[in-house]
Amino acid sequence: YVDPTYDSDTEVMGDSITGYVFLTEGTWDYWTEADGMGDYYLAREQRINRDTSAIINLTVMPDVYNKGVGVDIEMIVSSSVEALQESSDVTNVYYLMTTMGGFEAYEIHSEYQDGMILSVWYFYDNEDRLHYVSVEYYSSDIASYNMVKDTFTMYH
Repeated sequence: YVDPTYDSDTEVMGDSITGYVFLTEGTWDYWTEADGMGDYYLAREQRINRDTSAIINLTVMPDVYNKGVGVDIEMIVSSSVEALQESSDVTNVYYLMTTMGGFEAYEIHSEYQDGMILSVWYFYDNEDRLHYVSVEYYSSDIASYNMVKDTFTMYH
């Protein structure tokens, strides 16, 4: 499958497991979250915008999180929202149902005191794998949010 809007000059992050984001805004460098969890995930790719400090994270959770295995997506979303709401430096936490790359998704929105906004999407793909897609950005860089929201796809 080739996306007809795909431009070979556009940098693409991701793979057939994490899905893809077409990096159309800014200069994106590879990034590794210092959480020590790199080996835990089935697949993960992260990038940081050299100019705006926005961070994109495409993560696929391990098989124990697959749909129907026992941990359901609503429980994960509830726990995430509660943890954010209990954090002293986070405000304006809410979630809504939306779509991400054609999949029904939960989108969690939160804002940090330093002005950073975190948007996270949780959804299951066609293989019943749980995805965690996030973008951290400042309101002056809404383009990075829109780029992730609008270009994420499971197909290259």
